[in-house]
Amino acid sequence: DNGLGFFHFLVSIAPREWLWVVEGIGFKANRELGLQEIKDAVPEGAPGMRTFLARVHLTWIYAFFFQDCQAGLDWVRPALEAHPK
Repeated sequence: DNGLGFFHFLVSIAPREWLWVVEGIGFKANRELGLQEIKDAVPEGAPGMRTFLARVHLTWIYAFFFQDCQAGLDWVRPALEAHPK
């Protein structure tokens, strides 16, 4: 699920000093799991708001956290082509 995956990713970027608090509450700080859950929310060729949001989340993550703007653009390009205006 996109929302859960995005949450897992965001929790994983918490500062180390706060990680024990976050995990003590019961949240999982797992960056790889979060990315995989977001990618799984982008079924091939499926339209819809959830797919669009998952693409936006992946674009944001790749562009800002991994500093790979090309990979980010690759994730959002299908949405831009489907909705050019």
